[in-house]
Amino acid sequence: MTHPPAWTPPGASTADIDRALGDLQAVSLLLLLSPTAERDLADFIDDHFAHEAGARTFGCLLHLCGDADGARFWWQFAAGAGDDAAEYCLFLDHSQCGEFHDAEHWGRQLALHRFTPDELLGDRTAAPVLTEDFTSCVADYIVERHHPDLGVIPFPKTLLIRHVRDLTPIPTKPPCAT
Repeated sequence: MTHPPAWTPPGASTADIDRALGDLQAVSLLLLLSPTAERDLADFIDDHFAHEAGARTFGCLLHLCGDADGARFWWQFAAGAGDDAAEYCLFLDHSQCGEFHDAEHWGRQLALHRFTPDELLGDRTAAPVLTEDFTSCVADYIVERHHPDLGVIPFPKTLLIRHVRDLTPIPTKPPCAT
């Protein structure tokens, strides 16, 4: 007997798109607040930006700062290196943008790997919510470089590692009670 995935395949309804965006926000924040995030970002920088978990974590940071193109670039890098969580981020990102063909591709990849977000992230509805000052705090730790073929690519500054724990817990608030 086949069990359905713990995530919903993309649909064209506004509710599906809104849910994908909400899930992407929660997933990005949970991954950024994870116990391994600081080490993953350090490995990413130390390995000259070739560490898939660090690339995924940095993509989550960029997403939370509103840099959708930068986030997608690093999630694609991480997914290409086999990071299931990055594939899930891409699934949600394409879903929330209404790019259902691309979302279905990542959904098939997730199904092949038998990925379930609840196993990796727990309850996404319990994720805290970012306050608006988070983006301005993080901008000082990101530098953009121009690549002749790929365009502008954001990279973390080394100082980000020292300050990631200072940046993430302070500008969050608990989710609203319903």
